[in-house]
Amino acid sequence: AYGLTLVFPGNVYALDPSQGPDYDEKACLKGLTPKGQIRRAMEERLQLAADRGARIINLRLGDFFSASLESSWLKALIKPSKTGYTLATPGPVDLKHTWAYLPDVAHTLALLVEKRQDLPAYALFHYQGYQASLNEIATALRQVTDQPVRLTRFPWPLLRLLTPFSSLFQGLWEMRYLWRHDIRLNDRKLKAFLGRPLPRTPM
Repeated sequence: AYGLTLVFPGNVYALDPSQGPDYDEKACLKGLTPKGQIRRAMEERLQLAADRGARIINLRLGDFFSASLESSWLKALIKPSKTGYTLATPGPVDLKHTWAYLPDVAHTLALLVEKRQDLPAYALFHYQGYQASLNEIATALRQVTDQPVRLTRFPWPLLRLLTPFSSLFQGLWEMRYLWRHDIRLNDRKLKAFLGRPLPRTPM
């Protein structure tokens, strides 16, 4: 009614790993898990709202992280130890994973909102962010802290045992496939629309 624009932080849950590793905005949404099906339904509902007069900006993102974000994978995986740090590895250490640094995401969304009059009613963009493996994160952590970083295995078997007693652990177990597949968000469309380099804080 007021012609406002809804900004939606999308994610990769509804993407089909078998179609990867490179995904643009035309990628088919399948939702192989309950969380993926929820995300697919949410995006379909946003599209329907746009068809009925709403204005939507949907920015699909990888795993969020920032210094102040407590509920993030990096916060859970990186722990201080007596001799430096440990980095738990939920998947292959050389597999690229997609990360989204929230201050950069916020800056990018602000740039999109400033140009919203040039957007269609439903505007979908992919945001590449960082394509970084666990090994690369360990290297960056060593360089920044000047401390040793020891890689350890993420305790998937223990988490599996605890899933009947915790909806959080059940959700993590459900999405473990994201650590076994390379899912890259192609952001050529986003860069072309903004006509400038995307905000990017060095790792």
